[in-house]
Amino acid sequence: MIDLSRKKRILITGASGGIGGAISTLYRDRGWEVFAQYHHNEPSVLNITSIKKDLSLPEAGKELVESVKPHLVINCAADQSVFEIDSNEIHEKSMEMLAINLIAPLAIMRAAARNRTELCINISSIEALKARRGHALYGASKAALESLTRSAAVELAPMRVLGLRLGLISRPGIEDAWPEGVSAWNEAAPLKRMASPEEVARVISAIASDDFQWATGTTIEFDGGINANPGW
Repeated sequence: MIDLSRKKRILITGASGGIGGAISTLYRDRGWEVFAQYHHNEPSVLNITSIKKDLSLPEAGKELVESVKPHLVINCAADQSVFEIDSNEIHEKSMEMLAINLIAPLAIMRAAARNRTELCINISSIEALKARRGHALYGASKAALESLTRSAAVELAPMRVLGLRLGLISRPGIEDAWPEGVSAWNEAAPLKRMASPEEVARVISAIASDDFQWATGTTIEFDGGINANPGW
């Protein structure tokens, strides 16, 4: 059994992805107890605790938090399915997406506040602000998450709640899988590149540090300057 009094504890949802893996690695190397939630693919990072949990289930978020009692929560899990508004599956797909992208973070934050978590960071996307065909409901779910971040900061204090709005993040094979998207991004972004997952992890570490303790209810942009441009 893990001794929950030994170290600071971080809970990362969606930890099997590149960003979740980078956050897990950084905090593990800094001596934290890392708890990594996943649904399908178990995280490959060594010396962390992986927890399989389907966040679409009503009690999953509460159960996850109560089992870990984290000091810091990173809501990184997301359904990024692509489908157009006039799709015949729009109702079913939107319910599935909102369950992961909005309802699960809400349940986790409520449970975290009750368990005296110090800080929750919600991972948002530039698509909360920038429309792209096929990404309408994903963008809408992230815009809703940013609104929830503000409200939760008010209602769940003294727990702090922050958002991090990300631009396009590199991953192995993305240039081959989505060449048109990568090309459009690199052309439009003032810094002309994607960010790495490790850069995202370092930004999270910075805003979760003691230097940032007076901040709550705000969403921070980390997008290579894309929001300064009219579109991509």
